[in-house]
Amino acid sequence: MLGSATTLLALTLVVSLAAPASAHGETGVIAAEITPDADDPTSVTVTARVTYENDGEPVEDEARVTYQATGDGPNALFPSEDMRRVDAGEYELRTTFPGEGSYSLSVLSEDPTAAFETTYTVQAQTTTTTNGSTTTTTTEADGGDDDGVTLSWPVVVGILLFLAAVGGVVIVAVRQRRV
Repeated sequence: MLGSATTLLALTLVVSLAAPASAHGETGVIAAEITPDADDPTSVTVTARVTYENDGEPVEDEARVTYQATGDGPNALFPSEDMRRVDAGEYELRTTFPGEGSYSLSVLSEDPTAAFETTYTVQAQTTTTTNGSTTTTTTEADGGDDDGVTLSWPVVVGILLFLAAVGGVVIVAVRQRRV
């Protein structure tokens, strides 16, 4: 009987160790870049790269990645938009803000679960004429802090399930040894 308990323990270890090595996991990380249009300071291209948290590999399958912006004034909330997949783990969206101001931007992924949030500021472009020469003040676009938020609870649940399985095998082996 002890031999079958040992075999069961070995099989449990092999299965539990092999599964996480091949799985990417349910959580991811988003790195996003906001690139302003050179001719229109209110237009930007948002590029997001979605990778798996546990191994850093890009998401190969198409994930649902959405973009949301909020700002000040009458146009405080923009509708959520799906981002277009351009490559493995890379998504893109072109958007236009209604004018100068500070905007909170969020990029969210559902599978794997990940979030990226930052603040983006649009300053109006101005033209000044002095003594017949024209000076143009270019638009400053400031992307804020990169506070990528990820959840790691699936990893904790997996470890707890593994420990429970090992504990169960040990209890069965001890009981069989007493008999």
